[in-house]
Amino acid sequence: MSENVEMADQIPPLSWGHININVSDLDRSIVFYRRLGFEIFMPAIPYLGLDMSPGPQPLPANAATALGIAQGTRGRACIMQLNDGFPKIDLTELADTPQAGPL
Repeated sequence: MSENVEMADQIPPLSWGHININVSDLDRSIVFYRRLGFEIFMPAIPYLGLDMSPGPQPLPANAATALGIAQGTRGRACIMQLNDGFPKIDLTELADTPQAGPL
C-alpha cells in the first residue's frame, strides 16, 4: 500500500452539521430550502428568542449584544433540517437592519 493511501485512510471524513444564514425574506427562503429537501425542524430559534410568526419580534437585549447589532432590532427565524438529521440551517430575517456586513 502506498504512503498516500495510508494517510487518506487516517483522515476522518468531514461534514457540516449546522450553519446560520441571514436572509432578507424568511418566507421566500423557506420555500427555496424546501425545494432543496429541507423541512422545518423548529419554527423558532430559541437562543435568539425569535420565531417565524408573521410579524417580526424584538430580539432580546442579550442576543442583540452577542450578535453585535442594535438593541431593539426585530426579526423572525426558524431552524430547518435535511433528512431528519443534519445538516441543520438557522434562517434569520432581521427587519429594518441594513446588511452591509456580516454579523
